[in-house]
Amino acid sequence: MGPAKESSVVVELSLEHDLFPAAELEALRHIADFIPERIDREFALLRCRDAMFTAQKLCSRLAFSHSVSHLLGEYPSWNELLESTHPYRKELNGKTFRVRVVTREREMKQLVPSMERELGSVIGRNGKVDIDNADLEFRVFAGRGHFLLTVLHCPVDRRAIDRRSVSNRIFFSPVSLPPRYARGLLNLCAASEGDRILDPFCGTGGIIMEAILMGADAAGTDIDGTMVEGTAANLRQIGMGGKCDLRVLDVSDIPSLGLFDVIATDPPYGRSSYMNREKPKALYARAMKAFALCLRSGGRLGIVLPDPSIVEGAEDFTLEMCIAKKVHRSLTRHFMLFTRN
Repeated sequence: MGPAKESSVVVELSLEHDLFPAAELEALRHIADFIPERIDREFALLRCRDAMFTAQKLCSRLAFSHSVSHLLGEYPSWNELLESTHPYRKELNGKTFRVRVVTREREMKQLVPSMERELGSVIGRNGKVDIDNADLEFRVFAGRGHFLLTVLHCPVDRRAIDRRSVSNRIFFSPVSLPPRYARGLLNLCAASEGDRILDPFCGTGGIIMEAILMGADAAGTDIDGTMVEGTAANLRQIGMGGKCDLRVLDVSDIPSLGLFDVIATDPPYGRSSYMNREKPKALYARAMKAFALCLRSGGRLGIVLPDPSIVEGAEDFTLEMCIAKKVHRSLTRHFMLFTRN
């Protein structure tokens, strides 16, 4: 261990869910062009050909992470890290900087202020500390037996995701998928810029919003015209009006729209007013047949269901992943990723 190659980045994962942060990151490996060296619950160490490209791509996509940093070096002890900072001090060349130590170890948390001061005093021989508006932020990920010294590339803009929350929309439904999970669902599908993406149960438009922000060619349908009108209003509210093909359409008729690369959707969970009183299992059976007709071979289906068994035996698809998220005592959302055979 020691100084890192220029082509390594560290992603600070959130603790919002046991599986989602690592799963969405893993799904983006080809889009962001990296090879995972280590992914655990707290952070991921990634090897890449172009660290700047990978960091920028991940910062613009991730929903369940806090930051992306360029790795400078990995050390087995704090003292060895302090003794090895001289190559990085030269990079400051009079720039302002700040230091942040990130740790989830209880016994180490109380040492964080002193560690930050100690590292700051060592690095500060070639720069000036500025806590509020620094040119560079040195970020250390500290755990048992490892200390990763990094320079922050960018924080993930989690506040921007939160501003698109369901409660902020003109057209509101409390059962809508939160934007963080809508974005996460698209990431599980490895949705790429330029992909044709369809949400055939568009609801209030949350998945469509995230797809447009990713640069996708998005389309949305719903059998309920009120939902389609509400989605259009929500898109206009955030400056996305006219950027999505919206239609009132029964799910069985979506093959008329042509082939898609990705279908990502959060269907109704038995709310009769949204389903024309059709039973969920019958609706989902029709939907899966329609999805098979309008997804290209190898295309991805990301669907959120209250019970995975509802779509058992979908012969045109291969189940790749299922992640459960408990919402409340009577509802657990299952984020299911399928590949079209």
